[in-house]
Amino acid sequence: MTLNIAGALPDFGGDPGVEMAWRERYARIGAGLQEVGWRPDIIALQEVTARKGWFGAGDDPDDYEAMQVLIRGLKDAVGVDYRIAYLGAVASNHPGLVQGQAVLYNAARLRNITAPGMTSVLEGDKQPEVLGVYPRKSYPCTPSQDAPDACALLDGAGLFWTSVFFRTDVRKRTFESGHVRFAFVADGEQFTFYNVHLHPRIVDGAEVNGAWRALLDLVERVEAHPYSTRVYPPIVAGDFNGGVEGFPSFRQIAPDDASDPLRGNDMGIDFVIAGTRTGPPTTAGTTSGTDQTDYRYEIRATRTAILPEPDVDDPDGLCAPLDVAWSDHCAVLVQIEPAT
Repeated sequence: MTLNIAGALPDFGGDPGVEMAWRERYARIGAGLQEVGWRPDIIALQEVTARKGWFGAGDDPDDYEAMQVLIRGLKDAVGVDYRIAYLGAVASNHPGLVQGQAVLYNAARLRNITAPGMTSVLEGDKQPEVLGVYPRKSYPCTPSQDAPDACALLDGAGLFWTSVFFRTDVRKRTFESGHVRFAFVADGEQFTFYNVHLHPRIVDGAEVNGAWRALLDLVERVEAHPYSTRVYPPIVAGDFNGGVEGFPSFRQIAPDDASDPLRGNDMGIDFVIAGTRTGPPTTAGTTSGTDQTDYRYEIRATRTAILPEPDVDDPDGLCAPLDVAWSDHCAVLVQIEPAT
């Protein structure tokens, strides 16, 4: 499942015209999944609030409190113990707000086996300075009185790989993608997963953002390394802020265009895509004589959904009516299995 969760502020994106408490929205996510019988193994989230400080009023939420609220709600609703593989976040333009992306996973079915290799690991509380592909720690978590157990939900330092690029429209180095590797608890077989929140590549006919190229660099770097078993090709999920035409060697697996009411609408920007049998976006080469693009399986979608049910004519400008919305986006869900 992928969802741009629209932070943990009293309103959507700081817009006072569309107000709704984030705790109320988050409670709807678990309830909505329970209603339709979905229990995702992986949840890719964008616009995740790591913490928010208010002038003269302390923090709300505290470090990782928003994720704790979400995870507890999911546990109560669908019975899954989710953990946080990573939460990659930096200070935003909103005063006191630290926000980014996160991946949650079902710890009963998956193990997080992300490793740094021989590369230096970037600290998680610093603005990135060096361009390129690196492992990075999650934003550091300090236990608080309101969320004393939140930090324990993070896997260690919350290691993830990312690709730092220079974003020309805001004139700073940043990252908009994250990679983690999982193994199935049942048999140990592995796969790679990428979470993205890409900003538009083309503005007024000119390329202003290297986020798409940075993602391709990240996939090429990760997929070029050998690993013991390759169950699935790389899976990329998130908010693309546009289509997926910039990734010709990937195949869209969700949403299903034939039944997607958001297609052709500005809100239809969230996708799950997967590399084809021929491999990553460009040739990653070989390692130790093994063709790293020869994945054991392709992926097929056996079930897809968009939740809550979208309303393309909603007057509030959200994906779904305000009284049922989880966010200003809807979640895209897909059930996949190998297609040999």
